[in-house]
Amino acid sequence: MTHIFRIGWEAGLIPASDHGWARRALAAGHAAAAVRAFMGYDDGSGLGDALLPDTLEPRGPVPDFWWMRAGLLVASDAMLAAIEALDPGRHRFWPIDLGTQGRAHGLIVRAFARAIAEDGSRLHVEPPEPLLGLPRHASLIGHAARVDPARLPDAHLWWDQALSKPYLMASDALAARIAPLATIPLRRCR
Repeated sequence: MTHIFRIGWEAGLIPASDHGWARRALAAGHAAAAVRAFMGYDDGSGLGDALLPDTLEPRGPVPDFWWMRAGLLVASDAMLAAIEALDPGRHRFWPIDLGTQGRAHGLIVRAFARAIAEDGSRLHVEPPEPLLGLPRHASLIGHAARVDPARLPDAHLWWDQALSKPYLMASDALAARIAPLATIPLRRCR
């Protein structure tokens, strides 16, 4: 089957200084495009390298795969190698200087699917609010997802966009490759 990364405030978040990147991105008008790409709403194809953060200063030791504010995913050389072995050239990586902790790679995942099935997943659903123009909102509780195998993509790492917000997913093959690494925790899907 598949696995879901348990991205959330309780798992995988590493506080880090971006050396003013967010402030500069807001002033230059490309912050929204970057955040949409970082968080799985689109592939970031309009973002040139100069528009992406290139220096981070993590507060504490960093694992092989982590995320920081604005949804930026950061991968070690080992995590990059595991992803590239299964999805060669599919995702976007760029170098990031971590100061005294060496270097890592920013990651924009460029594969998408709609494989999470509402039937069988643990969901929190808020009904639409037509007077406010708000649509129905469905999100997972505890990352407990059931996946429809017929809707899986031909990728090993992807953002699943079936619900109101994207969820980062991994194939069994990728989960096995990264098992020895320190990563954002994974939960097996049904």
